[in-house]
Parts: sequence; structure tokens; C-alpha cells
Amino acid sequence: MKDNFWGRYQKDSPKTHYDPFQTFIENNIPKGFRVNFLPSRNDRPREQHINFNISDHEEKITKTEIDNSTLTKVYRGQSPCVPIAGDATILGDPDADELMMDFSSFDGISVMNKFAPLGIYSQEATGVATVNIPKIYVRNLQNANANYSILRPMRTTLAYLLEGNTYRSDLFAPLAFFNVGPNSGSSIKYLHSQTYAMPYLSGINSYSFQKTFDQNKICTACSIISKRTINDHLHQEINYHDLIFWEDENVIILYPYAPFRSMATRIIPKKHVSYIGKATDEMLKSIGNALKITDYLMNVCSPLSNPLIDRTIAFRQTTDVRKDFHMIIDVLPPFPTLAAESVDYLGMTPYNPFEMANKMKSIDLTKF
Repeated sequence: MKDNFWGRYQKDSPKTHYDPFQTFIENNIPKGFRVNFLPSRNDRPREQHINFNISDHEEKITKTEIDNSTLTKVYRGQSPCVPIAGDATILGDPDADELMMDFSSFDGISVMNKFAPLGIYSQEATGVATVNIPKIYVRNLQNANANYSILRPMRTTLAYLLEGNTYRSDLFAPLAFFNVGPNSGSSIKYLHSQTYAMPYLSGINSYSFQKTFDQNKICTACSIISKRTINDHLHQEINYHDLIFWEDENVIILYPYAPFRSMATRIIPKKHVSYIGKATDEMLKSIGNALKITDYLMNVCSPLSNPLIDRTIAFRQTTDVRKDFHMIIDVLPPFPTLAAESVDYLGMTPYNPFEMANKMKSIDLTKF
């Protein structure tokens, strides 16, 4: 990697701070809580603002909105970018120079993210962040084809960065997520996702998933898929028959036994893959459709007075592509449903998971 690699976009290089109360050293690597500071992040395009007025979400998409979107201009070759992938094809390298390129022959693309606040782990690694964009202009997850068009270049990009001999896999970990709507942190209306080849600094949340998997002698996700009723390593007997509310040949969708947030749902691929870079096309199509289903159910089943419009989709993946793991995907509602997990890893919810799953089962999903 070039010196001060992130300076290719901005003059100010990210600064990483660690909380000495939440960061520990393991195998000479700091793990826990850190914050990356990048003042120029305030310069990123902002096409929407936090607003709880639901009418703003229901306004029709206009040609002006589409034409003026930052991501539309990138897709049409009207704005410079560093392309990484189009569908399943590698188009370039993060070290390349910016260029203007018409991507209309691709259903989805991955380009370098100019505004991601990555930190520095060593002189050899600063990380790579990309934005993944569908050809179809949509604002939400209700178009399964658009979701799939985002997922394909996500897979292509992460596999290329982490396993294509491009960067050292022992220094980088995969990160992938969607932020949908302003209340979940998205500044752009055009639906997109983000992927990171992160310097190997496992955050508290990612690390807990991987460490739990490493300590177990069996894969919990595979046990749920094959047995449906499990006795887990915490001696909890859980009947997932009653928590699973939809499935196809590639994925199941369930209401978590201990949801990270109220009204969260969880998508589990039936095939054991450690991160999205190893997913098949068929799996990605099913995940794209599952995102549409969970998005729909989160609106119609919300016990709150207003539908939960915004979303965060968190891909729980391995923290090291050399390790085993079973990827799962959490679809999370926005911050208004947060409880104590906003200050600690303790959630509080008035909603019984089995009752919520049963409510979701009662909804007619035949159109999906």
C-alpha cells in the first residue's frame, strides 16, 4: 500500500483513538473499542436528513432526484471514481487513479468510498472501503433484484481484496453492511451498501461472534438448520421451529431468541460459509429476497405507532478469512427501539420472541 494511502482522497489522514477501558491486546493486536476521526467526513454528500415525519418516506421518486444523486452520476460516468467490481467482474484496483466510466452494462458495481473513516494498524495497512450500488434507483429493500445487484459486487470485491492475493489476509478482516434511511446513518437516498477490508482490529461486537464460534465444538447455525430444536452451549433449550417464520432452499429467517434490538430479524444461510465472499449466486438471490421480506414484516408487524422505516443490515462474518465461521445477517430497526444496549451489551424488550415470530408467521407471504 502507498504511504498515507487514504490521502488519495483527502488531505487529512484518519486518526485512530482507543478507549483504554475497553481495548485489550491479544496476539499483539488491539481488540475492542476504537474511534476513527476524519474531519473531511463532514464533506460527504448529504441528500437526506434525519426526520421522523413518515410522509417524507412516502414521496414519489422523481427524475430530478435520480439525476441529481451522487451515486447516479458515478454510475453514468458523470463523476470520477475508482472502480473495483461490476457484478462478478473485477474492474480495477484500489491503487488505481480516479476515472470517469459508464457502468450501464452492469447490474451492480463496487467503487471506492471517498468518505469512510478508516484507521491505520501498521505502515502496511490502512484498509479499503467501497460503496456498492445497484443499477436500479431505489430507496428501500422492497426490490429483491436491486438487493441482489448490490450483493454480487459486495461478494466480488471482498473476495478479491481478502483472498485474491491483493492484500495480506492476516491484516484485514471483512465488514459489510447496509444503512437504509437517515435514522440509520445513511446520507444518500439511493439504496447502497458498504464493504470494508478492515485493518485487523476486531470490534467488541464482531469479536464476540467469532470468539463464541471458536469456543463452541459445533456450529450453532448448522444445528438450527438441521435440528430446529437445540441445546446450546449455555444450556438453553430453544425450539427454533417456533422462531423461524420463512425459508427457502438457501436461507431461513427467524426472530432471534435474544434480539439485539426489538423487532430485529435474522437471516441464516443454510450453506456453511464464513463470509459473503464465499456465497453462491443462488444464496445471494435468496438473501436479496429475504431482505425484502424482513423489510416488509418490520413495517406491518411493528407494535409501535409508526412503521419502522429505516434499517441497518449487519453481516456477521468471520473476523479473519483464514478462520471458520457461519455467516448470519441481522436486520435491525433504527435507534428509536434501542434500550440499554445503547450503553451496554444488555438489551431490554417488552416483546416475547415467540409471540413476535408467530405474528410474522401469520402474515401472508405467498407473494414472496
